[in-house]
Formats: sequence, C-alpha cells, structure tokens
Amino acid sequence: MKVLIAAIAVCAVVSFANADVLWDQGAVDPAINALVDQEFADFPDFSSYMVVDVVVPGGGWNIQEVTTYFTNQTFAWYGVTDARLNIFEKTGSLPVAADDPTAGTAVGVSVTDSAFGGLEVEAAGLDIDLAAGEYWIGLTPIAEFAVFGQEFHQAAAPLVGEDTAWRNPGGRFGYGTDWQTTAAIATDWVGIYDASIVVEGVPEPASLMLLGLGVVAVIRRR
Repeated sequence: MKVLIAAIAVCAVVSFANADVLWDQGAVDPAINALVDQEFADFPDFSSYMVVDVVVPGGGWNIQEVTTYFTNQTFAWYGVTDARLNIFEKTGSLPVAADDPTAGTAVGVSVTDSAFGGLEVEAAGLDIDLAAGEYWIGLTPIAEFAVFGQEFHQAAAPLVGEDTAWRNPGGRFGYGTDWQTTAAIATDWVGIYDASIVVEGVPEPASLMLLGLGVVAVIRRR
C-alpha cells in the first residue's frame, strides 16, 4: 500500500508541474474585428463580458491557467494586473440571465506580447476542479479607461459549438442588458469565429490514480 501511495504522489507531482493544453482556441485571426471584453471601473455601465462554451470530457479537469488574447493599440495594458474569471454551467445556447458576469472571481493576471501582434492576458496558479460537462468560460481584464484605455478581444477560428456569448449588463452600448451571441455586434464572427481562449491544466485526481496504479504494476513486474 505504501508503494501505491508513493507512485500516485509521484505521478501527481509530475502532471501538475507540466500542465497540458485542455482547450485550445488560440489561433487568433488579427484581420477580423476584435470586440469589447473589458471591465471599466470608471465607466461601469460600459463594462462588457465574453464567455466561450467549453466541453470538459469524462474524468474532469483541474484548471491551472486561462489565457485570452487582445489587441495592443494603446501599449498601456502591460500594467493590467487583474481580470474577472467567469465559469457558468452550460444549459442552452446562451448563459441564463442569472449568470452574472460582474460577480465572477477577480484573479491576478500577467499581460505579455502574443505571437499575433497583440497581447496575452494570462491567469496562472488557478486550482479549479470541473466535473465532466459543458461550461461557459471567460477571462475579462479589469482595466480603467482613464489609465489603460481600451483594447479588444481577438477572434479565433474555427468556431467550436455555440457562438461566443456577450453581455453588457449596464446597457450603454445599446444592445440590451442580457446575454446574446456575438452576432449582435459583429456579423463577421457568425458561425466562423469564437473569442480566443486557451485553458491549461491536468486531469482530475481520479485519472491520476489510474496512472499511479500503472506505475506500481510495472514496478512489481520488474
């Protein structure tokens, strides 16, 4: 039994040290219109949020990192340190009205240059367990307009599942206050593009235990 526990522990350490890409919609197309996805503390009625539908397979995930991709027009976002992480259970073609993006978890982020001429906004050090199922996931930078200006969430192809969902709870952009697809604000996204997002992490502990059992079997055969 002690050997089994040790083997599981070793596998867990290795897996968590080397996170896998669990969901990859990071193939940014900088030629396509980028859309507002930013929380403005100084103009809250303009704060807008995007979430992408993501499928978590059997066994579940432990999410460690979420990355989203933005334009870099102002060169001011390198000082952005926080973002709003939203994860909602998916029950239909859009999140429900009760899925309030302003109530998401504030997380620390780093902002660096991307390979697409824009910016990567990355939340690392997460430890979020998700059971198998379908979810809406989004990472919206928190950046005051007066300090950081405005950047825009870049599109990625191909579209996977539903169109990206977008919401401006304050209604100041004139598209209502509830969730809607990006079709409402960008016709060139419809049926082709999602908001760019990459999710990284490892399988849940149940899967790691199976890996541990395999290691023990090899040791015993030897």
